[in-house]
Amino acid sequence: MKDPLALLEVQARDDSPRVRLEVIRACSFFKTRKAADVALAALDQEANPDKPDYYIKYTLDETMKALDKYLK
Repeated sequence: MKDPLALLEVQARDDSPRVRLEVIRACSFFKTRKAADVALAALDQEANPDKPDYYIKYTLDETMKALDKYLK
């Protein structure tokens, strides 16, 4: 696969919260800032991005912890 993050970026906008949850989780395996941006893009589909679904928030928090060292 040439650019998996590009595919995940499209899926981050999916209507299904389950798909977005898996996108966020998949981003945790990358080692780039773009992975964090893609994971955060999944919040755009939440009804209230300031108060996302419990599971999406938990997975996003864990993903951001994993990617934190690549954001500096």
